[in-house]
Amino acid sequence: MPVPKEILEDPKISVIIPAYNARKFIAEAIESVLNQTFPAYEIIVVDDGSTDGTGEFVEKQFRDKVGVIWQENKGQGAARNTGIRVATGNIFQFLDADDLLLPNKFEVQLDFWRRNPEFDIVYCDHCYFVGERILKDLPLPRPQPQGFLIDVAIRKTPGGPPHCFLVPRYAIDVVGQFNEDSSIQRVEDRDFWFRCALHGFTFGYVPKVLALTRRHGANSTADQLKRMQAKINYGYRLLSIPIPTHLVKFVHRELAENYAELALAQLADRQWRASWVSLWKAWHHHCAAAKLAGNRDKALWLIDLLRYIDQFRKVLLGKATLDEDPVLR
Repeated sequence: MPVPKEILEDPKISVIIPAYNARKFIAEAIESVLNQTFPAYEIIVVDDGSTDGTGEFVEKQFRDKVGVIWQENKGQGAARNTGIRVATGNIFQFLDADDLLLPNKFEVQLDFWRRNPEFDIVYCDHCYFVGERILKDLPLPRPQPQGFLIDVAIRKTPGGPPHCFLVPRYAIDVVGQFNEDSSIQRVEDRDFWFRCALHGFTFGYVPKVLALTRRHGANSTADQLKRMQAKINYGYRLLSIPIPTHLVKFVHRELAENYAELALAQLADRQWRASWVSLWKAWHHHCAAAKLAGNRDKALWLIDLLRYIDQFRKVLLGKATLDEDPVLR
């Protein structure tokens, strides 16, 4: 359905910044909002139980420009929900405390939205930067889908990280807030966008890099294992809810891939028994996906699984390590 006229005629963008021990980078994130050519209606920082004085730092540095809310540590999804509940705008911008927005993000996306009011949600492209080295020359935007994206959202987050998006309040009123289940804590944003797609909300793509995502270097093995397990938990969650029948094969396929990746990570971490169990589960979900797929998909998916099994063999024989394995990096 078209975006209500009053939203685009009088857009009030509430920026929600969840923050946990983010004192080092959060000022940059807030400045990237304050420097917008179209001003934000409000900026809300939710200090999610920080121990480094993040909330106090923001309050002292930005005074009345930014609202600060404190809560005990509950995770990023819960912190975003706290911000949603107190926000008074009609459009939401979610921004992690170490990421940045380019100065014209709001202006460009709102201009696109006014010219294309048939889209419920708009998003842009982003690029990564490492540490404090912000790119001077931005890459060209990548082709991205738009419209009804249920077939995309079942397999990955449509578009990119949360700060690529502008989402109207009415969409959140319909689909609900971010899932606070700790078992899918690292993929709660993907769950949110999938629910938007499942409810029939349309996504419009602005082919410009308007957001920057900070990378902090390689994750530890423990972090990788947690991330993989969260993706697996999310896959089972999808299988437990009513979704279009033609999407079930993609869930099984992703579970097969995730279990294969988990098996490799567990093997590299010397969790021998667990790695074999994960590899067996990868094969189980591959078979489930293959039963629902056409011949072409069956062949391609089998090749993917055999590639993981071969890598599993190499790690087992000591011919590859966690650091050397491109699948696990």
